[in-house]
Amino acid sequence: DYVVRSKLAAAVAGVESIKLAMAENYQTNGTFPADAGLTSAGITVVPPAGTTVAVTAPSSGAQGVITITFTTALGSSVPANSTLILTAAPAVGASAIKWVATQSGMTANSAATNFVAKL
Repeated sequence: DYVVRSKLAAAVAGVESIKLAMAENYQTNGTFPADAGLTSAGITVVPPAGTTVAVTAPSSGAQGVITITFTTALGSSVPANSTLILTAAPAVGASAIKWVATQSGMTANSAATNFVAKL
């Protein structure tokens, strides 16, 4: 359980710079950038080891989404191709952007899903 939680924490830490760049872009321009927007701003999306990372901005940039796909299993509770999705949900008039974590493909009621629920 500890090993799985630490690997999930490393994946989340690996995208902190992306979250910061997306939040800064939102505060400056009023929209979230997708991968291309980050690249044009000089931000390189480097996925943590054993993962792929996709950055999208659905709803015409009103939402920012970072999807981390685990290309290799982290253990029995996080099989290969499981995803951890971080969605920015800015509140009108709020000074902070809240990131909501969800997952897909992880074993229910496991250390992994409990970790995601606490993000």
